[in-house]
Amino acid sequence: MIVFEKVSLDYPVYGQDPRLITRKIISLASAGKFVSSNKIPYIRSIDNLTLTINSGDRVGLIGNNGAGKTTILKLISGIYQPTSGKVYVEGKVCPILGSGFGLDDEATGYENIILGGIALGRSVAEMKEKVTEIAEFTELGDFLRMPFKTYSAGMKARLSFAITTSFESQILAIDEGIGAGDRDFSVIAKNRLDQFLTQASTLIIASHSEDLIKRFCTHGLVMKSGKSKFYGTVDDALKYYAEEY
Repeated sequence: MIVFEKVSLDYPVYGQDPRLITRKIISLASAGKFVSSNKIPYIRSIDNLTLTINSGDRVGLIGNNGAGKTTILKLISGIYQPTSGKVYVEGKVCPILGSGFGLDDEATGYENIILGGIALGRSVAEMKEKVTEIAEFTELGDFLRMPFKTYSAGMKARLSFAITTSFESQILAIDEGIGAGDRDFSVIAKNRLDQFLTQASTLIIASHSEDLIKRFCTHGLVMKSGKSKFYGTVDDALKYYAEEY
C-alpha cells in the first residue's frame, strides 16, 4: 500500500529575481505553481496531494510535462522527501526512472553496480552476489572496468537499467521516458520490463501513451500543476483527461 497524506514538495530557486522566474514559467500552464515570498522563491511541484494506492493496484499517472508525474514516482521511491505531509510505502520499491541515479562518473562500471544498488536501498552483500548477473545482462564486457564518465548515453542506460531491475520488488515505479540504450539492447530490455510489469503486485507508471496505460493499468491519476485533478478507473481517467485537456 502507498499513502500520500497532504503531501507537498517545493523546489527552492536560489539567486533569481522572482519577477524574472514568473515571466519564464507563466506560459507553462502544466508546470508546478510558482510561489514567491520575502525569503527564497520556490516551485511547488506537488501541491497538497492525498492519495491511497492499494496493494495490487496498477496506476497510470496522466498529465502534461511538468504536471508532477515523475516527482510522484521519486517520492514513492524515497529519492525525494516531501516538504510537508507524509508518504507511507509498504513493500520494496523498484524505481526505473532513468540512467545515472546513484552512479559515480569516476567509478568503474563494476564499482557502480555496488553504488547503484546501495542508492536503491540494497546492501553491499546483496549487490556483490548480483555483480556477475548484472554484468552479463549489460553485455558491456571490458567496458565495466572503465570509468562511467567514458560511457556513451546508451551504455549508461544499459548499466542503470540492469542494476534497477536486478531484484524482484512488490512495487514497480516506472517512468516511460527512461529509454534503455541502443536498438539491439532495447529488445532484451523490453522482455525484462514486460516480465516485471506482469509480476509486480503494485505498479505506478508515468506515461504519455494511452495504449500503454490501458494495457497495464487499472486506475488513472490525472495531474495538473502538481495537483490531483481526477483519480478513478483507467477508462474514466483517460476520458476525463481527453475532455479537460
